[in-house]
Amino acid sequence: MSARNYCESGMPRVAPSFKMDMSSESSWAGRKRRLLLFLTVLCLSLFATGAWAQFTPGQPVYVDIEATGAETGENWDDALTSIPQALQVAEGNSLPQVWVAEGLYQDPFSLRSNIAVYGGFAGAEVVLAERDPEARLTIIDVSKAENGLPTSTAVSLGTSIGSARLDGFLVTGARNASGNGGGLWVNSFGTGNVIASCTFTGNYALRGGGMDVGVQQSLLVENCRIVGNEAEERGGGINMGGAGQLRLTDCVVANNRAGRGG
Repeated sequence: MSARNYCESGMPRVAPSFKMDMSSESSWAGRKRRLLLFLTVLCLSLFATGAWAQFTPGQPVYVDIEATGAETGENWDDALTSIPQALQVAEGNSLPQVWVAEGLYQDPFSLRSNIAVYGGFAGAEVVLAERDPEARLTIIDVSKAENGLPTSTAVSLGTSIGSARLDGFLVTGARNASGNGGGLWVNSFGTGNVIASCTFTGNYALRGGGMDVGVQQSLLVENCRIVGNEAEERGGGINMGGAGQLRLTDCVVANNRAGRGG
C-alpha cells in the first residue's frame, strides 16, 4: 500500500491550517531522552548485580582476569574479571563464595558479610579442594590502581562486616602515607572474620603497613605470611589499636620495618 493510500484509508486527514505544536514535540523529545537514560541505568544496574544471570543457590561467583565470555560470573567460561564486581553480585544474589583464578588483579575491595573469597584456581575447577594457591598465584597488586598510582589500602573490613573470609591471595602495592592499614585495614565490630593462606608484602602505611587491626571482636589470621612491609610510625607488619583482638595461627611475621615496633 502506498503512503498516499495508507493515509487516505487509515489516517485522519490534517487540515491545511494545522500548525505543529513545537513545544509538544520538544516535550516528547525530552521524555524520550529521559526514558532512554532510565533504561540505560537500569540495564547497567542489572548487569552489575548479576540480575541477568541464572545462579544456582549455593554456587560460587567466578572471576578470571583473562575471561572473554559473557561476564555474568555463572561459570568459568563466563567469569567476571573484577573481584569488587563479583562481591557485589554474590551479595546481591545471596551466594556464599567467590572463586578467583590465578592472575594479577589491580582493584582494591571491601570484604562482605557471609562471603568467602578464594584465590588459587586454574580456571576449570568444580570443587574447592581442587585449587592450589601456592601453584596458582592470585595477586592483588594495587600499586597502579589510581590512574597509575598506588591506592591507600588493598583490602578492607568495614564496620559491620562479619563471617567474611579472604583465602589464598598475595596482597601488595598499597601505599597509605597518611593513615592506617596498607595491605589490610580492619575496622569491624563483626565476628567470625578470617584471613587465611595469604601473603602481605610490599605494602606501606603510616601505621600498619601489612595490616592494621583497629576495631575487631575476633579476627583470625591463619597460615599467612606478613613480610617485607613498612610503616612510617609503628607496626611495619601489623599494627594493633583500640580494642582490636587478633589471633595468629601458623603465621610468619618477619622482615618488616617501622619507625618503632616494626
